Amino acid sequence: MSTVLSRLTPEQRAAVVLVSLKPEQAKPLAEQLGLPAMRRIRGALQDMPFVSQEEVLAAFAEFITQLMTWRTGLRGGERESLDLLTKALGETLVEKIRGPNVFVEPPSDVWAEFGQLDPEVVAEYVDKQHGSVAALMLNRLPVDRIPVVLGLMSPENAVEAIAQLSRPNDPAPAAAAVAERMIKTQLLDGAIDPASDPKIIMIGETLGTLPRDLRDAALTRLEQQDEIRAAAIRATLLRIEDLPLRLPTKSVQAVFREVGRDILINGLAAIESAAPEVSAFLLGNIAQRMADQFREDIEALPEMDEGTKDRAIGGLVREILGLSRRGTVTLLPMPEEE
Repeated sequence: MSTVLSRLTPEQRAAVVLVSLKPEQAKPLAEQLGLPAMRRIRGALQDMPFVSQEEVLAAFAEFITQLMTWRTGLRGGERESLDLLTKALGETLVEKIRGPNVFVEPPSDVWAEFGQLDPEVVAEYVDKQHGSVAALMLNRLPVDRIPVVLGLMSPENAVEAIAQLSRPNDPAPAAAAVAERMIKTQLLDGAIDPASDPKIIMIGETLGTLPRDLRDAALTRLEQQDEIRAAAIRATLLRIEDLPLRLPTKSVQAVFREVGRDILINGLAAIESAAPEVSAFLLGNIAQRMADQFREDIEALPEMDEGTKDRAIGGLVREILGLSRRGTVTLLPMPEEE
């Protein structure tokens, strides 16, 4: 056993592996283990100390190392396979395992993305893995990339990986499934630039259409969870009060030309009480006669309650964001705070 994992019980190591697998991979294994074993794993999770990143990877590596020796996975009656799994998960859990291989071949998209990464990034990551784990990952690279990555690894680890690659046994599907999870969570997800992450952009745009109190509460929660992603969300967020800083004069005119009149009138009426300086900015950058007509229409509207105002502002923000996505208007980045 790795010294990194020495403080974790077999049940806790099993818990680390199980909770890190995809649902379609973990569920069949949990069913094979049975209710008593899963209760022990649940207890292990409840008593689990803080598990470092190093320990998570070590648990994966230990599990993969055992599975790498199996050509066809787990089968009832194969004493050697059960002995190997016992070393990784403990005898109590393994005694519940019977039946055919319960894992499925992982989707290929993760490995395709892995193969397209910069060889230096791949080499740095693979160089940190156990020999058999490194070999499994290298084996999933395009053939012409394997020597490039090996050449960038430390000589000692590269030699060990080559020795593992030369073995005739194919990696078990379970080993590939766990390795895929490692690649995705530890390398691919971490390689995404938050500023270009579609989810970040979507959340930022959504928050801009919400009432201010709800938006600020959500941002506070996001900052507690992940400051980097929260900063990226703030950068994509369009708040109605920021329009004077982000919307050039020509784009103001495009907004009045492209957005429906009802949306503009209701939005401007709501802004007038929430952020009068924004209303003045928008109306001050269109023709005087048009601005006067809008003011007359706004004054003729009945009084809005707060919910109606929030929806009206959100509707106007959505329209502006839509124009920005289509390239009809330009949104400037927020100036950096001094």
